[in-house]
Amino acid sequence: MRSLRWARAIILGFCIASLSFASNAYAETQGPLTIAYVGTQGDMGYAAFTTPFSQACNWNNVYFSLADDAGKAALSVLLTAHASGRPISRIDYTRDSQGQCWLDLVQL
Repeated sequence: MRSLRWARAIILGFCIASLSFASNAYAETQGPLTIAYVGTQGDMGYAAFTTPFSQACNWNNVYFSLADDAGKAALSVLLTAHASGRPISRIDYTRDSQGQCWLDLVQL
């Protein structure tokens, strides 16, 4: 019985700790948005929009990695929208505890 209480206390502690880590990031969905610019630097891509995000992002940019296929696909969607003048219908991003925003989903 005593070990069961101890196990519950440990599990509760892990749950509380995981919630505190999760609270450092803020997920957000927005759209439609018009792209102001798209760029790359090294293995990172970034984009900014003419309308500010509801969650303030450092330098008003959303960043993504170009080191994987998902980032390369995101860059393709962003460049297509920018070149054609079409707005992004939906963007999901996560704001980290330092205020930098990371792209999770982009939809034309």
